[in-house]
Amino acid sequence: MAPEQELYDYFYTKCLEIRPDATYDYLPGEDEKVDYPIICVGNVQMVSTATKLRVGGTYTINIDVWGSKKQRLEVADIAEKIYSLIKPGIISTDNYRFYASFNTQQKQMLLDTSVPNTIYHRGALTLEFRQI
Repeated sequence: MAPEQELYDYFYTKCLEIRPDATYDYLPGEDEKVDYPIICVGNVQMVSTATKLRVGGTYTINIDVWGSKKQRLEVADIAEKIYSLIKPGIISTDNYRFYASFNTQQKQMLLDTSVPNTIYHRGALTLEFRQI
């Protein structure tokens, strides 16, 4: 399995532990009934690097937490739980190890009004890792 897929699966599984019935690998459409707040484990990007001894890279994963206009605190708490998954600094999957440098991580709380007549709170996490 590719390193980026193992990293994705690691975070998807951890997010399922946080919100078992409200974790998605896509942003549900307006017509889907969901129980907010929800977690969307999204895009993974890999930028390759190589040395004389190994091929590796830098991996970025985007995870969003969405909640209603009255759920800001819940969204912030869930985003912090996900963010705390990187606090050991090393993420180990079955076949790979990744290092999370704290000065490259991003966590934001945003108001989203892209759906007419609706306000959402969004916790946006952009987590970056180096394969070690």
